[in-house]
Amino acid sequence: MTERIRLPQRRRCWTTTLEHDGRPYEVSVGFYDDGRPGEVFINTGKTPEAIHQHAADAAVAISIGLQHGVPAGAFKQSMPRHDAGGYYTVIGCVADMLAAQPWTVTA
Repeated sequence: MTERIRLPQRRRCWTTTLEHDGRPYEVSVGFYDDGRPGEVFINTGKTPEAIHQHAADAAVAISIGLQHGVPAGAFKQSMPRHDAGGYYTVIGCVADMLAAQPWTVTA
């Protein structure tokens, strides 16, 4: 296993809103100095506690993967889709968003 690449104390952050299954989610991505994503936060707003906990745990798991060198696109390839082509959970939507972005952050 590769060693964890720690994020800088102060880092750029990008926040957006996405919708899954009729619910809005606020997703924030923190970056390394070179522009790679290194952490993810998923805010579920006013949702049931279980949804909030699942999203928070998934964000931690994605963040740990990013900090250990897993490419952002690898998460998208690993998420199952249903027959209509969408993702079962917001986690798949976040993985898709991470893979789609041209993550270039300038100083």
